[in-house]
Amino acid sequence: MLSLLVFFVHGYRWGERIRGDERRFLELAKRFKEAGLRLYVVEHAPSMQKAYYGKPMYYSLEIPSLYGYSNYTSLMRMLYTLSFVIRVCLKFRRRIDIIYAHNQDVSNLVPALIAKAIIRKPLIIVLHSLQDFNFSFKELLKMYRGSILDSLLILSQRVIGRLILKLADMVFTVSHTVRKEAEKSLNIKRIVVTGNGVDTNKFRPLKLEKKYHAVFCGRIDFAQKGIDMLLKAWKTIVSNLPSAKLLLIGGFQDKHNQGLLKKFVEVLKLRDNIIITGFLPDEKLVELLNESNIFILISRFEGFGLSVLEAMSCGLPCIVSDIPVFKELHDGIAIFSSQESTKDLVNEVFKILSDRTRYERLSFFSRIHALKFSWQVIADKEVTIIRTIAKRYSKLR
Repeated sequence: MLSLLVFFVHGYRWGERIRGDERRFLELAKRFKEAGLRLYVVEHAPSMQKAYYGKPMYYSLEIPSLYGYSNYTSLMRMLYTLSFVIRVCLKFRRRIDIIYAHNQDVSNLVPALIAKAIIRKPLIIVLHSLQDFNFSFKELLKMYRGSILDSLLILSQRVIGRLILKLADMVFTVSHTVRKEAEKSLNIKRIVVTGNGVDTNKFRPLKLEKKYHAVFCGRIDFAQKGIDMLLKAWKTIVSNLPSAKLLLIGGFQDKHNQGLLKKFVEVLKLRDNIIITGFLPDEKLVELLNESNIFILISRFEGFGLSVLEAMSCGLPCIVSDIPVFKELHDGIAIFSSQESTKDLVNEVFKILSDRTRYERLSFFSRIHALKFSWQVIADKEVTIIRTIAKRYSKLR
């Protein structure tokens, strides 16, 4: 039985938020186990599998929680994590066949590289987006509100991340758009597109009364998700349709984004038209998606945008930004809108709401489109490649 040492280090607890990359790993882990792989997963305590599955799916190597200890800086957390990883590698080094980093965050890449050096086994990295590696120092300074120290720290992390990606034995990506960017900007050759999926049995159409005109689902992150443009567009919609309700589902990226959302809602006078739910368990998420008419995601950049697929699986017409990855994945199915102009978005919302025949057609083809994206197909593809790499490496030894 092949054994994987997986780095699933995330900076928050279940119930705060869940990103697409975390959902991806949790969905694949179950299928990896069914395929006969043994997973040793390094993650923060408490393990996410307890809330997601309700039962163990892998052997969790929990990093003792440092939540609530304000005296632990980011650097100290990283050093603590690395010392934990070294102990894990020394203990399990004879059992591991493959090292697997579930995303490109430095919190996973650095420990994975250390594991590769100690255990001397192949490293596979799942690359969800290259946007983290493309910011200039000037852009970082703007993002971190003038803090030179924070900007330099993040810039150094991204330089390290680029170097580690080049040292991987194989890179999996979630879209052809990400693959092309990686080949061009990082000159990575050992790269395979394995994609993303959706659980169409969980995310499915339900016959529920429509209570909300539109819904957004994702992290409340103004810089990436275009929340500012969405709220400005909704202000215009409300001026023509005072009863218009917009549902915002998802955890906050940080306290800055939380404060920014509150400020936007107050300044635009949208308190009666915006419903903010925060993070929701999947059962409630599916219910609210089905109670909404339209799904909107006008991100400025994405590696995949898993929430679009989940909304489509529930039969929602989707309006998305005209960025390359959405055109790759949803051309002919989604409605595209400029991520820098509210005019297109406002017009498309009213067009869909006012034309029932078009609405039903978009809803039908959204569901059909989502059925093409299977977690099982992705898991089978990755398992085949993992077995091939492990077999090839054992022969070289």
